[in-house]
Amino acid sequence: MSFSIPTFPQQRRIVTSTAGLVTLLLLFYSYYSYAWSHPKTNLQWIPTSTTPSLIPRKIWQVLLPMPGTVHAKGLADAQARSWLLMNPDHTFTRLSTDGAEDFLRQHYPETPAYLDTFRGLPNPALQSDFLRYLVLQAEGGVYTDLDTNALQPIGSWIPEEHRSRAKVLVGIEWDQRDEKDLWGIFAYPVQFQQWTLAATPHHPILEDLVHHVLDSFHNLTEFYNTPLDRLSLSDQEILMATGPGAWTGAVWRYMEKHGVTSLRQLSYLQKPTLVEDVLIYPVNAFASGQAHSGAARWFTPKEALMKHNFKGSWRVQS
Repeated sequence: MSFSIPTFPQQRRIVTSTAGLVTLLLLFYSYYSYAWSHPKTNLQWIPTSTTPSLIPRKIWQVLLPMPGTVHAKGLADAQARSWLLMNPDHTFTRLSTDGAEDFLRQHYPETPAYLDTFRGLPNPALQSDFLRYLVLQAEGGVYTDLDTNALQPIGSWIPEEHRSRAKVLVGIEWDQRDEKDLWGIFAYPVQFQQWTLAATPHHPILEDLVHHVLDSFHNLTEFYNTPLDRLSLSDQEILMATGPGAWTGAVWRYMEKHGVTSLRQLSYLQKPTLVEDVLIYPVNAFASGQAHSGAARWFTPKEALMKHNFKGSWRVQS
């Protein structure tokens, strides 16, 4: 077994020989300590299907410096441990600012606008959103925010009957159901989260989304008559330019081409459902713990694949 230990800036070091053995022993100790202290988290290695998934076995995270206008809300490194221990057959890469720029230069030499836009974005939340889409478009795999914990191995996420077709994994965050949108922060009656994403590289949804992000910032700079690096956007503008609103829009446009006439067709979803090659998961798979949308609020249900701790570090503070 080998795994990557990224540092600041992005580096990969493969642990081998004596040092590797010591590291593995420490990881096993950490694993059992974590499992003992978190008996309800499902932290175990479950045998996965013999049918290979189409999703590359890669895990990505992004850690960018937070300016004074954004409150980090106590983000910790401990959550990464669950992803490492639960998925020993996956590479794990965490990108800093320098690592992100190296990645974009390497993978998009013919599209300098991606790097220029990433550098020019004034808010690390916008940078993180844009980067996760570019990373998955180039290499695929699983992207997950820093404030998440793995509950089940990635290899077990896709039901057997969908493993040969599923190329994008999408989790419902908001399901309006039969209620009014009292929250006022969602763009669609059914909206998808983007704190944990999984996809094969070069999927049309990601290509569409990247173009949407570039178009959004072009329009915003024109609307406010302000350079990109001086834009000051509201939460709603962030959500629609790069956040869950943008992600939901790209998924929706793709599904609409494949027979889904309304997002409300996904309301009250009870099991993972395949639309063409997009696997849509019910709320509890990626968004348990919420106070809406029928999510299990006070306990972690067995169908939960991961846990989002809702630190909300992207929100601009007044």
